[in-house]
Amino acid sequence: MTALPVQDVPPEVASALHDLAGEDADVLSELLAALTPAHLRGDIPLPVTLPGTGPRSHHYRALLRSLSSGTTKALLLAATDPRHVTPELAGAEAAGLIRITVDGAVFVPPILQNVIYYGASAAQRQAAHTFLAARYADLLHRAAATPAPDDALAAELTAYAQRAPAGTAAAALHHAARLLLDAARHLSAPDALEAMLLAAEAPQRAQDQQRFAVAARHVLARAPQGISTTLLSGLVALSTGHQADGFRALRTVQKQALDLADPALLLRAAGAGVLTGNDHIAHALASRAAHLARRRGETTLVPQALETVATACLALGRHPDATAAAIEGAALATATGQQVRTHLGMLAVLAALAGDRDTTLARARQAGTTGGPIAWALSLLDLVEGRPGRGAERLIRVMAAAPPHAVLPIAATPHLIEAARRCDPTTLGAFERWTRATGQPCWLALRARCQALLAADPDDAEDLFREALGQHEREDGGYAQAHTQLLYGRHLRHHRRPGAAREPLRRAAETFTILGADPWAVQAGVELRASGAAPVRPEQPLIAGRLTAQQDRIARLVADGATNREIAQQLFLSPRTVDHHLRNVYALLGVRSRTELARHLLSSQGT
Repeated sequence: MTALPVQDVPPEVASALHDLAGEDADVLSELLAALTPAHLRGDIPLPVTLPGTGPRSHHYRALLRSLSSGTTKALLLAATDPRHVTPELAGAEAAGLIRITVDGAVFVPPILQNVIYYGASAAQRQAAHTFLAARYADLLHRAAATPAPDDALAAELTAYAQRAPAGTAAAALHHAARLLLDAARHLSAPDALEAMLLAAEAPQRAQDQQRFAVAARHVLARAPQGISTTLLSGLVALSTGHQADGFRALRTVQKQALDLADPALLLRAAGAGVLTGNDHIAHALASRAAHLARRRGETTLVPQALETVATACLALGRHPDATAAAIEGAALATATGQQVRTHLGMLAVLAALAGDRDTTLARARQAGTTGGPIAWALSLLDLVEGRPGRGAERLIRVMAAAPPHAVLPIAATPHLIEAARRCDPTTLGAFERWTRATGQPCWLALRARCQALLAADPDDAEDLFREALGQHEREDGGYAQAHTQLLYGRHLRHHRRPGAAREPLRRAAETFTILGADPWAVQAGVELRASGAAPVRPEQPLIAGRLTAQQDRIARLVADGATNREIAQQLFLSPRTVDHHLRNVYALLGVRSRTELARHLLSSQGT
C-alpha cells in the first residue's frame, strides 16, 4: 500500500502519528501506509503500532529477537510502565532501543514501546500488569490485569477517575481515561455514560480522541436519550472534527441545563459553555453548580466549579471576579486535598496580564511547573517586559504540548500573534474557525485584532482594528478592549498618523490605570507621548473610595488582624504585592494605619 502524503491527513491524525514516529521518517511512512478511510473518518481507532509488513517493523522485531530472554522480559515491563527500570535493560540500552533517564525508560523511537507491548501476547501483557500492580500498588495496572468485567473494580475505577483531575499527574489521568474507554462497553448504560463523560474530561491526544469516539458511539447506541447523551454526542462531534454538529449539541445542553439542580451535571454543562465560547452561560451554570454543591455538602465539586467561573470571567474581561473565584477555588482545593495547580495557573495568568511580575513568579513557584497556563503567564510577562521573541517561544511550546489543553491554545493564540506577528497556519485556522463559530463579541474582537496584526496592508489593518473595537463595545471589553486600543494606537503611530493614535492610546492608558495594570499603562503612556500628547494624569482618587475586589479582600483581612505575610499565603500573592495593594487602600480610603482602616470598615458596616 502506498503511504498517504502527510499533508492529506487531518492535522490531529498527523500530530498523533508524528508523536508515535518521533524523528523517524521511515516509521511515519509505514504508519501513513496503514491508514484506511475508516481511520481518517474516525470510525475506528488509529494504529497504535507498526504494521507487520514494513521494513522498519521487520528491523525492530529482528533486534528484539536478538536480545536475551531476561532483557526481553524487562523491556515488556518497561513498555508497560516506563518507570520500572532494572539492570536487565542494559542490553536494550546498548542496542539503542531505549535511553534510561531519571524519569524512567524512554523508547527510541517512541512507537517501539507499543511495538513491544502489543507484540506480546494478551497473557504476557496481563502478567506484566499483574506484576506491576503488586510492585506499585497501582489501581490502573490492576484494572488492566483484570480480563473479565468486574462491577466492583469498575466502580472503583470510576471513583478514581472522578478524583484524578485533582490528585494525579496528566499522564495518570490520560491512562485512567483510556481504561475508562475500555471499561465502558462492559458497564450498564448509565455507568457507561458516566465513564465516557469522565474520559472526555481527561486531556486527549488525537489517538485517544479516535478511541473515545468509537467507544462513545457504542454507548450512545444503548443509553437512554437525555442531556448527558446530548453532551456526549457533542463531545464526540468535536473530537472528530465536526465542529458545527458539536456546537449545536453543546448549545442544546446549555439551554437544557438552565433549570437543573444537579451540580455535577451543571458543571459539565458549564464546561460545554466554555468549549463553545459562551462564557456568560458558562459563568451562570458554574456559579449555580458551586452554590448547589456547597448547599449539598459536595465539597470536592466546589473548587472545580470555581475554576470554570474563573475561566469564564477571564474570557469576559472580568479580571477581579476571575481572581476572586480562583483564589477561593485554590483555598478550597487545598482544604479538601485536591490539586491546586490549575487555580494557581489561572492566578498567574491574571497577575501577568496586570504586569505583576512578583505575584506571577510566586504563583509559578507554588504550582511547581513551567508548563500549561504557567507558561502562558510567563510569556505574558515576556511580552509586557519587552521580550516578545522569548514569549513567542514559550507559547509555541504550549501549542505543541501533549496531551493538549482543551482551551489554552485558543486563548493564548492572540498573544502568540502579538509576540511573533505570525502563527502556524494550523493553529491560526483552528483559532479563526472556533472564534467565528462562537459568535461571541469577546472572541470575535480577538479574531479581528489578530487579523489586523497579520494584515499586510495598513488600511486593511485599520479596518480590522475598528471591527475589533466595535465588537469590544458590544461586550464592555475592559482589559482586552484597552489592549486592542493600545495595539491600534501603536499601529496608527507607526504609520505616521500620530493625531489619530492619541484617542485610542489615551483610552487604553486610562483603562489600564483604573485596572491597576501599571506596566501596560506605562506602555500606553510611552506611545501617547511619542504621538505628541501629554501623558494621562487621572484625578486622584480615580475610583473615589471604591475598592477593587482584591483591595477589599486585603482590607478586610487586615482589619481582622492578619499580617501581610499571612494575607499573601491566604490569597496566593507575594507579600510585596499585598503591601502595594494596602498602600493603595490607605490612599483611596484616606486612612494612615491598620487601626484606622479597621475603624473605617467597622463604621462603614454600621452605616
